[in-house]
Amino acid sequence: TAKRDWERERDLLKRQDEDRQAVRALDAKVGALVAAGKRRDAISLLAAETAKRPSIAAYADDKRFDLLLAEGDRAAFDLARTLANGPAKNDPVRLNHYAWSLIDPEATPPITDLGLSLRLATRAAELSKFADGSILDTYALALWRNGRREDAIRNQYRAVDLAKRDGNDPTSVADLESRLKQFLAGG
Repeated sequence: TAKRDWERERDLLKRQDEDRQAVRALDAKVGALVAAGKRRDAISLLAAETAKRPSIAAYADDKRFDLLLAEGDRAAFDLARTLANGPAKNDPVRLNHYAWSLIDPEATPPITDLGLSLRLATRAAELSKFADGSILDTYALALWRNGRREDAIRNQYRAVDLAKRDGNDPTSVADLESRLKQFLAGG
């Protein structure tokens, strides 16, 4: 009946609101631990909170990945693989995040796995049907870093075209065009 549907919807919205509040509180705690130089404690806290509240696992797992990678801990690769084969396997945005984090030319992660980055970026591109400029940018960079130069250039051209077509902000389009120029110049 309509009343039960309304009650289910109300309960769902209430749980979502509680999850948002839990994520904000957890993010503040994690931020304080990281600022205090206690990154390992933050990673442990995220794992513990995920166990207590599975509904915030996506946030906590992604944050844990970022912290492990920044720490130079190879466990970041294992976590990315686990997530990519499990809860994130059909989420192109999350897969793209992991792939980009492994090869981000501005962040220069202390450790990387180029093969893993390419697998993650490929899956994200496939899931997005090769129709998302940001995801194709990651895919092209992963191809480039894995020595597949011609494929990288072709996909970077497409990333630029998609970003322009979709009305991305001029700074994003300029970043994509800059990377294309780098590729065309051979570096």
